[in-house]
Amino acid sequence: NDGLGDALPTEPFRLFVACPNHPDQAAWETRLFEAAAARGCEHVVKISTASPVLDAKVGPHEAHRAAEASLEKTCASYTILRPSLYMETVFDARDPVLGLPTAGGDGVHALADAAVAMVSAGDVAEVAARLLVADDVARCPNLLEVT
Repeated sequence: NDGLGDALPTEPFRLFVACPNHPDQAAWETRLFEAAAARGCEHVVKISTASPVLDAKVGPHEAHRAAEASLEKTCASYTILRPSLYMETVFDARDPVLGLPTAGGDGVHALADAAVAMVSAGDVAEVAARLLVADDVARCPNLLEVT
């Protein structure tokens, strides 16, 4: 016992899971889902990755697929959120790794010519919050694309 279960409530609760991309991500999330199920978690909302990332099998797709499969197997009530590209990733001037144009307009964005839906992290958070406080979690979808 690693104490994870002891850190969770004993009365009915709902759980929000957002894990950084990491080689141990699937294992971490699986342990959390198992502990939550053992403690009587009513509903889990997990942030995954965009479906095109999963379909293209790029980036952290394997960890997200494994974590999603674990959630589906372990928890009776859950919603997996698959947000599209976060606007903040593209437009954060502090981290211009995607080729963010400079104030002088001399940069070229890596997705400048791509048809990509973007979503705000705040909007994803609002969707997650609404799911977590839903009167009837049985009506919550198991999978929700957020664009």
